[in-house]
Amino acid sequence: PHRQAWGHPNWKLFVELFAYGRDVFLVSLGEQLVLASQIIVITRFLGLAAAAVWAVATKLLMLFVLSIWKLFDNSVPALAEMLVRHEDERLRQRFRGLAMLMASIVGVAAVLLALCNAPFLAVWTKGQISWGLTNDLLLGGWLIVLVIQRCHTGFVLVTKDIRFMRYIYVLEGVVFVLGASISVRWGGLGAIIMTSIVCTSLLTTVYGFRRTKEYFGFSLAEIAIQWLSPMLRMLTVLVPLAITVWWLFRPAPDLVRLAGFAVVIGVTGALLLLRWGVTADMQQELLRRVSPGWAAPLRRFMAR
Repeated sequence: PHRQAWGHPNWKLFVELFAYGRDVFLVSLGEQLVLASQIIVITRFLGLAAAAVWAVATKLLMLFVLSIWKLFDNSVPALAEMLVRHEDERLRQRFRGLAMLMASIVGVAAVLLALCNAPFLAVWTKGQISWGLTNDLLLGGWLIVLVIQRCHTGFVLVTKDIRFMRYIYVLEGVVFVLGASISVRWGGLGAIIMTSIVCTSLLTTVYGFRRTKEYFGFSLAEIAIQWLSPMLRMLTVLVPLAITVWWLFRPAPDLVRLAGFAVVIGVTGALLLLRWGVTADMQQELLRRVSPGWAAPLRRFMAR
């Protein structure tokens, strides 16, 4: 802007922005502690060989986590605009729909991860690295809680009213390190994953639920049960299908198993997602945006 339109330094605004940056830094530091401290504990108690297995075997988990988190990250500008324009009801409904959509997507992704991780590792490493099915099932559960908590704690950052969340991730990381240092001695890598699930569920997820309840006025029962019911409904279909597909493809080569699991669960999950995982208002918006040729079949399929 030209000189006549320049503003003036504002110490109060500077302190506010500096405090916000400090809080975001602490949250980011805590997130790193939560997601990266596992390999430190494993190296200390199980050795470098186990740490190498962990680093390779969890790559698909991280791919799913970061990909689904992007759905919320890309929605932040729109949510922030609704917030500053005081479009409260629109923000309320859009956040509810986004939370339910992400939960439904991660339900499909968790089943895919549990089924595909073993053949993916076999193809990628030519059979040099593998671990038990139990660990893959636990990874699916960990994926679910990581995505669900991200949606709720991420919105706290949008509001800029961070408060105790600046410490909750650091607290979770410390609790995890202490708990994992004990559990890894008798449970190995599976105990590491289980400890991560418990810590994330009881700390950041519960805190995120409470902040969503406080900001929007939803009840905890609605957030924890009703918003997750589409995902649970989809899992009642996908889990038996996954067991059946896993049994049928057992004799097949690893690459065939990987492709078969991905196609069957991926296509079925996508169809169920459109029908159950997308709220009615988001379905209507989707129908308005697609071409007329796609709108008619989608409308028949989405009928609840």
